[in-house]
Amino acid sequence: MPSPSPWTAPQVLTALAGGAAIIAAFPPWVEARVDVLVFDATISRDGIDTHGRLTLFLGFCVLAAVLAGVYGAMSARLAGLAAAVFGAAILIVGLLAVLDLENLVDADGTELDNLPFVDASAQIGLWLTIAAGAVAALGGLTGAARRAPAP
Repeated sequence: MPSPSPWTAPQVLTALAGGAAIIAAFPPWVEARVDVLVFDATISRDGIDTHGRLTLFLGFCVLAAVLAGVYGAMSARLAGLAAAVFGAAILIVGLLAVLDLENLVDADGTELDNLPFVDASAQIGLWLTIAAGAVAALGGLTGAARRAPAP
């Protein structure tokens, strides 16, 4: 008979969300279309070129917290709370980036964000970052509540 897994469903979900946040740092976060008379260009910024470095680090922090809870380096409740905090930080970074897409386009100082004919839109990496942050935060809270000691 196989031994039971030390992993709970919230821990698996939270770890997957941390991994998704790591992966989401690399695809495009924002794409800007510059359209001036006959000049038409598209500029794309990957997450790693902008705030993706921070969410990459936070994604690793989510994974570290979950692994510490699973393998006993810290209590499962504390690990769940830590993962939830890191997940919430990923979510906040992603939401703030959506609110300021033009600034993400200007990551290299070209001042394209000041042009009136630049249309910026969020891309898959940014949406995946937001989703991963939300799932990590909720998964961490669920894991912390599930493993909370009885009063």
